[in-house]
Amino acid sequence: MEENEYRCASCRNIYEKGWSDKEARKEMQEIWGEVPEQQRAVICDDCFNRRTPQEIKSMGDEYKNSK
Repeated sequence: MEENEYRCASCRNIYEKGWSDKEARKEMQEIWGEVPEQQRAVICDDCFNRRTPQEIKSMGDEYKNSK
């Protein structure tokens, strides 16, 4: 796999990165807060967008409150 590619943890397909790791990390922190590196997973937009924005926010809030 090339440096500018990633494997989706959900569908297992390989994709070219559409944005920087820094931008992706920023979005992750906005939704989930601080997540230990060993618990992180990268998923493609298609898999991510199977959930509504409200579901994503709810999952993020639930994760933050479980710590």
